Amino acid sequence: MTPDKPFEVTVLQRACSAVDLVSLQLDASDPALNDSFQVPGQFVVLTPGDQRLFVALASAPGAPVFELLLKTGGGGAADQVASMSPGERLAVSAAQGRGFPLHASRGRHLLLLAAGSGIAPLRAVIQSIRLTRGDFGPVSLVWGLKSMAHCPYEGELAEWREAGIDTTLVYSATPASPGLRHVQDILDTIPLVAEQTDVMLCGMKPMVEAAKAKLHARGIPPSAMHTNF
Repeated sequence: MTPDKPFEVTVLQRACSAVDLVSLQLDASDPALNDSFQVPGQFVVLTPGDQRLFVALASAPGAPVFELLLKTGGGGAADQVASMSPGERLAVSAAQGRGFPLHASRGRHLLLLAAGSGIAPLRAVIQSIRLTRGDFGPVSLVWGLKSMAHCPYEGELAEWREAGIDTTLVYSATPASPGLRHVQDILDTIPLVAEQTDVMLCGMKPMVEAAKAKLHARGIPPSAMHTNF
């Protein structure tokens, strides 16, 4: 297998995980493919037919299965891949991208900010943290969703909280309180010590930019705020 040639992998499982979201599990047991995934937050390039689709890996490095979260309804490659059934074959690149520098956050307060399907690469971060939870300080997740019906990992929330990951959901369609519709709306309420905090973000650009601005105003430098691309 050459670095430029895609791997042909098998779809193992498919599930409709939330409104307009489909989860896929791909066989990643090929050592060369598996070894390419080193850092949570990396992505793969899927090539169904003559199309290309960039998808962040939603599982932690090291597992024999690559998990994907696909947003559907827009047509094109995402819908094509999301419609695949177990047993079908798919061309997948080696894992790419810088991912999130999780190794540098050991012992620090880690603030994870996600919007919608942007949870996928941060789920990989959460899974990695849970493998060595004692290496990390406080971990806080703020996840913006339209509603609970749009939550693809509802069944995992209790496990995340039991692992000491403070998890807050913010609903844009049905806000819990007036004015609290987006991730950035509640950042002022989260206790943090700026010089001891790292931030990892994934979601729509307006959320990412607004959150960065609010956190910078609280003393967190740009060098401590990370996206996975």
